[in-house]
Amino acid sequence: SKFDVTALLLVIQICHTMNPATQRFERVVQQILEQDLAVIDGLFPDQILLNLYDRLAALNAEDALRPAAVGAAGQSEVHAEIRSDFIRWWPDAPEHPSEKAFFAEIDALTDYLNRTCFTGIRQKEFMYAIYPPGAHYERHVDDFRHKHARKFSVVTYLNRDWEPSRGGELVIYDTSGEQRETIEPIYGRTVMFPSPLVEHAVLPALADRWSVTGWLR
Repeated sequence: SKFDVTALLLVIQICHTMNPATQRFERVVQQILEQDLAVIDGLFPDQILLNLYDRLAALNAEDALRPAAVGAAGQSEVHAEIRSDFIRWWPDAPEHPSEKAFFAEIDALTDYLNRTCFTGIRQKEFMYAIYPPGAHYERHVDDFRHKHARKFSVVTYLNRDWEPSRGGELVIYDTSGEQRETIEPIYGRTVMFPSPLVEHAVLPALADRWSVTGWLR
């Protein structure tokens, strides 16, 4: 329920007060406390981002991504009128060095949230996503059937030399359904928010829009 997520955020706030921290992940906690949304440039090391970019470029050249589907696992179907990006899921224990390095960073973030704020995150699931020109994702919440299995959504953009004219912005809506914020998918920018609470959409891209997208559960 929404109460459960609200209670989770309250626990984060209490623990934040009790455990002042200096780690870089504290910026994520503070922004989520203030606005249920963290937008941070350079959260992850440059070399990891560059290696992920090269990895995704190689996969794209191999035609290794597939049209994204809508719905829960086992019942999902492709509906390009709702979302038209192409994705490739990561294995739970990736072997590629770039993905292993990124997961080490995600594990450090998860450990920080669990250790200081008792968020109870135990699992993660991540994928590559490419929005080719014209692709979009309609307004939605990252919470299949309101099960609240996904606690936080995390998106890190891999768009080199991105310009505003290329579209593909992430639109965040407030609880009244009004547009609250529009976020440019700038290279190295990470966006994180509580999955069941934040409604969002991806505007049509006018050039290839690349990201690593995932959920902490």
